[in-house]
Amino acid sequence: MRLSGVFTNLETGAAVDPALVTFIYKRADEERLELVYGTDDEVVREEPGVYHVDLVLDDAGIWHYRWESGENWIGVAEGQVTVLVSSVE
Repeated sequence: MRLSGVFTNLETGAAVDPALVTFIYKRADEERLELVYGTDDEVVREEPGVYHVDLVLDDAGIWHYRWESGENWIGVAEGQVTVLVSSVE
């Protein structure tokens, strides 16, 4: 699943590239994992202000994620994805 984070200046609506972009994810019963743009290849910059991570959601359950930006542009966005057990197997 592709999960995108979009960073904009709230006053102007213009795209911004934060100095630090972090993607954090976990399942309810698993440890928290953190990926950082520029350090981890999984965090991809598509264009100014737009980043994505492709996750393999291979276990049923609720997966939580969070995009964080820091330093020159600070912001946070969180979400969750529910993966159900297949009913066609």
